[in-house]
Amino acid sequence: MAVDKKLAAIGDKILEELDSLPGSCSNLERLIELPEFSKWKKSEKKYPPLTFTVSADEIRTLKQEGKLIESSGEKGEHTEFVIDKKLLLKKTSLTSLEKLLLAMIWKNGDYGKESKLIDGICNGRAPETSGFVFYQFGQHLAWNCSDYTKYEPIVDKNTIYAYLYLGKKTVSKKIISEHFQGYIEWFRDKLNHYDDKEKAAVLLDNLLFAFGKYIRHIDSAGV
Repeated sequence: MAVDKKLAAIGDKILEELDSLPGSCSNLERLIELPEFSKWKKSEKKYPPLTFTVSADEIRTLKQEGKLIESSGEKGEHTEFVIDKKLLLKKTSLTSLEKLLLAMIWKNGDYGKESKLIDGICNGRAPETSGFVFYQFGQHLAWNCSDYTKYEPIVDKNTIYAYLYLGKKTVSKKIISEHFQGYIEWFRDKLNHYDDKEKAAVLLDNLLFAFGKYIRHIDSAGV
């Protein structure tokens, strides 16, 4: 796909900010509010701030309580842990919130995906590509320190598209495992430019999410 001029201009603005020393959270906020991102940026209604963490100790407790059980991993290569299906048959031993969340997992056909999330929380084996988004989200949920050189960003297809475009100035459609780790290191490096790293981490994720969505929209439109 030929690079759209407006897309290239926005990419240049983002790179200019991300390469600045020191970085400015105000500039990140202004970039997120670009009119081109109005349809694609994260809304707090759908993505409210996520402030809690989940530790490996909490996962161990769930295993001890029998709420998580062993399951053979993909291709039977390793053991994973998933929510015990028997919980779906119990009517009174679950809290109302647990029942609501289990119902959402069931309705979306997502039973089993929590195994990668659990692997990430417990720092288990990282998958190649399939399941990495959930694995890295687990890493993000488990991160609980002030050392932002080891920060675990949220990863999804949109942020990877943004990262690849900013690095190559072209739309990359194939995502491979090296892209995920490259993105994490790149995100940490850019985050280091900001004094308020806690705020910048959220803003940078939101900006890259919106830019990645915009890239995919331009690509699908064949502009």
